Amino acid sequence: MDRARPALDHDWLGACRRAADGVREVLHQHPTSRERVEETGTVGGGGDRTLVIDQQAEDCVFRELERLHGEGARFSAVSEERGLVDFGDDGTLVVIDPIDGSLNAKRGLTHHALSIAVATGPTMADVVLGYVHDFGPDEEWWARAGEGAWVNGERLDPPPERRSREGKLEVVAVESADPRWLALAADELSAATYRVRAIGSIAISLCQLAAARVDGMATLRNSRADERREYARRIALVRAMPRCEPVAFGPNDFPFDLELDDDHRSAHIPHQWFPMGDDAGPPAPARLAELAADAQERVVAVTGLQPRAPLPPVEWVDRGTWIDANVTSMRATLGPAVERSMARSPGALQAAAGAVVAAEVGALLGMFARRILGQYELNLLDPDAPPRLLLVAPNLRKVATDLELDHDELVTWVTLHEVTHGVQFSSVGWLREQLAGLLRELLGALEVKPDLGALLRVDLSDLRGLVDQVRRGGLVAAVLGNDRAGLLDRLQSTMALVEGHAEWAMDRAGEDVLRDLPQLREALDRRRGGRPPLLKLLDQLLGMEMKLRQYEVGRRFCDAVAAERGDAGVREAWDSPAMAPSSAELADPSTWLARTRPAA
Repeated sequence: MDRARPALDHDWLGACRRAADGVREVLHQHPTSRERVEETGTVGGGGDRTLVIDQQAEDCVFRELERLHGEGARFSAVSEERGLVDFGDDGTLVVIDPIDGSLNAKRGLTHHALSIAVATGPTMADVVLGYVHDFGPDEEWWARAGEGAWVNGERLDPPPERRSREGKLEVVAVESADPRWLALAADELSAATYRVRAIGSIAISLCQLAAARVDGMATLRNSRADERREYARRIALVRAMPRCEPVAFGPNDFPFDLELDDDHRSAHIPHQWFPMGDDAGPPAPARLAELAADAQERVVAVTGLQPRAPLPPVEWVDRGTWIDANVTSMRATLGPAVERSMARSPGALQAAAGAVVAAEVGALLGMFARRILGQYELNLLDPDAPPRLLLVAPNLRKVATDLELDHDELVTWVTLHEVTHGVQFSSVGWLREQLAGLLRELLGALEVKPDLGALLRVDLSDLRGLVDQVRRGGLVAAVLGNDRAGLLDRLQSTMALVEGHAEWAMDRAGEDVLRDLPQLREALDRRRGGRPPLLKLLDQLLGMEMKLRQYEVGRRFCDAVAAERGDAGVREAWDSPAMAPSSAELADPSTWLARTRPAA
């Protein structure tokens, strides 16, 4: 109990109960679905349109918080409509969902609840009080750290979970029950449980689990099957954050010390939210190493660039391995900017913001893990980190099948592209350090602003929600002053040269080894250009649109230079930073040719 003091010196339980009485009256005054969907005309801190019942329910909670504050309690509160409210202490955080299960409430379905958690630090173990009032059956659930849990005043002492003879859990509550996620999890659920029930509120489902009314809980969007079964415990659970992971009071096998901004989330989320399907892909080609060695010889011959060190061995990887490789680089790149941007925020909000950034990074990696064919993975900010040359097996197979391409030829062609990147960075002494310097300077001016809506309503299950979240100021909401425009231009122009040169080299080097090179080029260009409108918008918001333009602009530059000066002329662009084209010269190669024309 020591860790709960002085946070719980005041009558928090009484405040929660009075707030529940107020919310119950709000619902009673708006009994029909027509009344419960009425909007106030404003947008709350969570980024959604505010309903009248949401606003009035939250007002009930804040009246009780203001009363506690008047009695001497010090804390900060965060809720969907008001956002973060400072009541004098950023070390204690009160997280509020006035109506959890809001879709149920709007439609007149049974289970919807007031959910409140009080935490004294940034980890899940720091939640010291949880309160849930389910207005359907009029049940009150609460738990206090170190003391146990109660329902309607009776201390919980639930029986063991029930299992069939085959070892299946008898009843499992299912949340995030989007039909798409249910379909994807059907086989795993069938293997784990006899029956499922969808209640429509994570907080209430966890309460039912605490009382052993259900034997397990499956959060389809946030957990793998083996992790889902771990929720089947005789413990009291409440939520630390609305729509985030549960907090448990009880056995040591729950990760109490997991911080809300734990970096491992970035690695877990892609696997959890974006099912990878047949992730392993086909077996590696029998002579993959020889293929990479031959690609290097051909690229060197075409480009005139001579590696100063051995290239990394080519790796035939699944999507999960690609994700893991990129999590490390993105963490090292974005982590300092996030910490600096949030340095003056309350400690608990810093932790929550970190969780959102991890979620967004993970979600974006999950999306791109299904698209990337190959990658020369290079951590620009860590010169000691070895590069990797990755080919993503299931994506190569899928593209070959979808576009009716020869799989072996596609693998050879993509290998030529990624090997070209290896040759570039191993041959051009100034390239890595210049990009690293530009990136450091760019990150120094970067302000990452995870908005409060992201903190309260992280839901990346549909892409439109993701676009809205990014627009409101998620991971990519970086604010750069006008004086940084030149810096960004130099970074983008260098990357356009890198990517466009690789496109040019892969075709030139493949002329003598690929039978269907024109078909490969036409199919890949069609794949890049044929993005659905929503994904095109995402590409633009996330910077991928710039990457696609880099391929096109950089390649056209190399084609124009080669037509004028031959392959050796393209090599000159790598001679020094001064010889590298600017963005204007990439767009109009004749200006670069004029600037670099040898003196008569």
